[in-house]
Amino acid sequence: MTGIVYEVLQEGLADTSKAPRGKDLLYRCQRCGGILPSQPKVSVGCGCGNIVIDLGYFRLSVEYKKKFQVVRLATPPQPKLKKSTM
Repeated sequence: MTGIVYEVLQEGLADTSKAPRGKDLLYRCQRCGGILPSQPKVSVGCGCGNIVIDLGYFRLSVEYKKKFQVVRLATPPQPKLKKSTM
């Protein structure tokens, strides 16, 4: 079994207000490996506290900006279907 593969769209972050958001986008912490949705329904944070999304204040906080990535699930190659010989 293979692990989940992510496509890295952006690394590091100078200004958290400029971080892209979207239903298919995720934030990954390179310190603890935590993965967070960019548009969560409740306030969330990664395991080490480097990335926190506080919905009460509509704020994304990143302590170690060089350890922040914007990612999305990579589309795995589709297996070729065998032709039926019926």
